[in-house]
Amino acid sequence: GGYRLVAHGAGGIDEMREHLDNSLVMYGLLQAVIGSGFLARRKYVLLHLKGEACPAMWRMKHGARKTEVAALLGGATVEFACERKDDATIDALLEELLRHCVAD
Repeated sequence: GGYRLVAHGAGGIDEMREHLDNSLVMYGLLQAVIGSGFLARRKYVLLHLKGEACPAMWRMKHGARKTEVAALLGGATVEFACERKDDATIDALLEELLRHCVAD
C-alpha cells in the first residue's frame, strides 16, 4: 500500500498535532535541536500515532510498517509514540528527547 502526505510545515509538534487523527495510525518527522553552540545536537524524531480509536487490526498492520516509514522519511534518531493526538505535546516530546540525549 501507498502512503499519503497529510501536511508539512515548520510549526513543530503543535502544528503537526492539528493534522493528527485518533482514528488512524499516522507517522510524522520532526527535527529538534538540543543545546546550543558546539554542544548543539540535531535529532530527527519519528512521531508514531497509534490512534486510540483505530481498530486493533489496523494498529497492528500499520504499526508493523514503522521501519519502512522511518526509512521513507529519511530515518530518525528518536521515536516518539502516542495513542492520542492530545498526547503529542512539546512537553512530552522534550521528555522523550532528554531521555534519549542522556543515553547518547
